[in-house]
Amino acid sequence: MASAAATRTHLPPPFPVFHTRHAEQSAERPRLVTVVRPCGHSTLRKVTLLLNRRSVVSYEQLLSDISEALGLPRWHRARVTRLYTPHAREVRGVCDFFRGEAAFLALGKSRPELRSVEEALEELFPQHSCYRNDALQAWERRVIVKVGARKIISSPIGPLTQEEELGEELDTPPPPRCRNCKPSEGPNLRAGRAPFPPVTRKQTGNRPNDQEVEKPHVGPTPRHTGPICRFEQESLSQSERSSSDSKQEEARTKQEVIFDLPSNGSDVTLSDIERCYDIGRMVGDGNFAVVHECRRRDNGEAFAVKIVEHSKLIGREHMMQNELSLLGSLSHPRVVRLFTHHHTHTHSYLVMEMVTGGDLFEAIAERGKFPEEEAGLMVCDVSEALKYIHSKTIVHRDLKPENLLVECSSDGVSRLKLGDFGLAMVVTEPIFTVCGTPTYVAPEILLETGYGLPVDMWALGVILYILLCGFPPFRSRDRDQGKLFQLIREAHLTFLSPYWDDISDGARGLVRALLQVDPTERLTAAQTLKHPWIQTTTDQYRPFHSNEIDINNLTI
Repeated sequence: MASAAATRTHLPPPFPVFHTRHAEQSAERPRLVTVVRPCGHSTLRKVTLLLNRRSVVSYEQLLSDISEALGLPRWHRARVTRLYTPHAREVRGVCDFFRGEAAFLALGKSRPELRSVEEALEELFPQHSCYRNDALQAWERRVIVKVGARKIISSPIGPLTQEEELGEELDTPPPPRCRNCKPSEGPNLRAGRAPFPPVTRKQTGNRPNDQEVEKPHVGPTPRHTGPICRFEQESLSQSERSSSDSKQEEARTKQEVIFDLPSNGSDVTLSDIERCYDIGRMVGDGNFAVVHECRRRDNGEAFAVKIVEHSKLIGREHMMQNELSLLGSLSHPRVVRLFTHHHTHTHSYLVMEMVTGGDLFEAIAERGKFPEEEAGLMVCDVSEALKYIHSKTIVHRDLKPENLLVECSSDGVSRLKLGDFGLAMVVTEPIFTVCGTPTYVAPEILLETGYGLPVDMWALGVILYILLCGFPPFRSRDRDQGKLFQLIREAHLTFLSPYWDDISDGARGLVRALLQVDPTERLTAAQTLKHPWIQTTTDQYRPFHSNEIDINNLTI
């Protein structure tokens, strides 16, 4: 009986796991999970998330999203790098995460204090002391290093104890050691810390290309050293000119072949890519891709190249194919254009229009809020892009400041371009997949009643609200996504004083019209462009609308 009771304490207490509507084992069914991040003595961060297995691209993306939801962006020192179950079992991947646990502890790179873990368990299970105590014992076995002989052993990250090196006590594989590592001298400063593998740093310098092909040296034609007659000189001169013309023609032919890379999905090699493009510094990164500046080597035209690693898209290959198909069919001044794409065995290279002003998220972080005239022009730009893609029955589904690129004109006016069509799709019937970014997600997505094009207009309303006052219309003080989703479903809109005191009624009216709970009552993109506030605020910028750059004339 005692052993049975001990076993029962290991069972998790009742916890709300599944969202309604879908079958319990369905990948479509969103799952409610609670994550707690111990951040030091008596400091916790807690968030409740609504996650869908099908919308999670990779475990790295999942960790990044959870960290962002906890208020710890990817550049933060305390960002989330590991997840554990309440009983100290490390989550190793997406499938492991969706096995049925409803609560997790999020940790960074450093070893947590046992007291912090205890506080996190109390926060998660305040009324289940037996379960909590059993979980704490599991953490004690993981966190506390046994007292005994501690032999200092060399490691890439510093001295470790014998138990840590073997991985017996911590259930962690030992990190690799290079032959140059020497035993550390002095006190054991890292005793009691888990041996996490060292972080690989990005190379900042230029790296020699291992695949570079040695080219034959072409030098001047050796001349005769002795006396030469006039006829021989003329004959030699004609021969040199003929040889030079032949070489120039050969070079032109070779260049035409080099820059005629296939863009129909056929594989090319990395050396082909590097012969065609000079790839420069990184200007952006995402969950499974990085963006670099690049130039064509033949004419110096500047582009942005999105480099997608195939290994990070396993099981999600259709997302990139969908983005390529949609972007290839679009051509509009307010939409970032895809010019061509190339594919190696390991990566895909999407050559896109270069927009040099960063994204709207960075602009908001720098300036806080914007005057009505600038905000109106930005909403006008986005509405033009949405009107265009909606006319093709394409819904973006991830409209947010991070996906709006800023184009700085010579007149100092900031214009926006819509990018990142990774979640976009053609609407043929109501969609039920839960996806998007929590702050900008529309009520009908959360209600799972089916949604379509109007979800983009809701997100535009949220963006307009942020542009005018500097913060979103629906927010939870403790970053609880469950509360946030409830606020979004209710859509009780307020204009807080003093932040909205100087903002016109016209601007408030447009915000209300875009943030309607009923999608049929929400303004369309075409209606937004005709709104009186948009017409008034963009009057002074009308000349810029007639001087759009025709990117269709660019060659690739």
